[in-house]
Amino acid sequence: MTQTQHIPYVLHVAAWWPTAEKPGNGLFIGAHIRSIQSIKKHVVVYLKIEKGNGLFPSSEVEHIQGDLEELIIRIKTPIRRFGIDKMLVNRGYKKAFDLIRTAHGTPVLHHIHVRSHLSKFAIAQLIDLPSPMVLTEHFSFYHRGIYDLPKREQDSHRKELKAFFSDPNLKAVMPVSDELRRILIQQFSARPNEVRVIPNIADPCFQYAETPRSDKIKIALVAAWHYPKNPFIFFDALLGLGQKVKNQISIDIVGHGSQLEKMQSIVESSLAGWDITMHGYMTKPNIARIMQRADFFCHPTDQENLPTVIAESLCCGTPVLSMNVNGIPEMINSTNGHLVKAKDINDLKKGISQMMDTCREFDRIGISQAAHENYDASVVGKAIDDVYFEVLK
Repeated sequence: MTQTQHIPYVLHVAAWWPTAEKPGNGLFIGAHIRSIQSIKKHVVVYLKIEKGNGLFPSSEVEHIQGDLEELIIRIKTPIRRFGIDKMLVNRGYKKAFDLIRTAHGTPVLHHIHVRSHLSKFAIAQLIDLPSPMVLTEHFSFYHRGIYDLPKREQDSHRKELKAFFSDPNLKAVMPVSDELRRILIQQFSARPNEVRVIPNIADPCFQYAETPRSDKIKIALVAAWHYPKNPFIFFDALLGLGQKVKNQISIDIVGHGSQLEKMQSIVESSLAGWDITMHGYMTKPNIARIMQRADFFCHPTDQENLPTVIAESLCCGTPVLSMNVNGIPEMINSTNGHLVKAKDINDLKKGISQMMDTCREFDRIGISQAAHENYDASVVGKAIDDVYFEVLK
């Protein structure tokens, strides 16, 4: 990086970020950053750690100049024990931060996008510096991950998180759902007057489009297919409904992830003969076309904060069938879809049948208009700008 004229900028630390290998990773974080208008320059730091094949660890910083300035820290290490990976992560962040400050001076603000097992090391380096810090939080760790840990580790994490949320230099916290807001305040000591719910953004390509309806009911599913997504309960529900629905529906499944191989196997074996297309990873404009053609969107999940794909479906005017869990009830009501109990196959079977009967009765234009009032970049960006204004005044 070469030194440039110092202008006000925000230093963003992203827990997830799109890369050439994973182009769909962290797109919702990029959408938040690009929506901000009050500060014109943004520098993004993303660190990823991979298993290396060599004898010794390596670290490099990739610098990308585009509409955002990105520094991608790639750490490869054959050993993840004895604190070596933590040392490398700390060194990687420090190297990137030093490069940024040399080139651009001191940022006006540090914006952390998800406190993760890696980004917390960046927070430790930045929290005591003069620039204030804000946090956008999407993470399900607070209501899911922490309970998977042994009791002693849970207690340690709670203590650590309470110290973080009470730090005087953390000036604002922006959870994506009201349910997450309550958890951060009630369980982790976030200061209520500094916590403001700011949802995810639906890409502008997700718009209502008049689309002819086919004889079959078209159902769309889109996700990064990792737990707690639960496509398998959806497949079990289809099998439970059987011939009653088999010849009446057409299903498009989009996305990538660790569950995909098992999903493909079930579609090719147990669901052979059903009208199901597995599309794999697709760009957002192509996903939008699938959602616009769908009679309804189904999002099977065990736990979730505020799924961007639901916002995108609603912006297309496509009603949604999903689970009554976490932040999803903040998005879905009787005017735009139907909710069922998480992990309840019988309730999901009823939900699929109900949506098949009623999906073409929804006011799709009204669904789209209401969704754009909540999830457009201009709306969300203004909300973030308001937080920045309060923090920096």
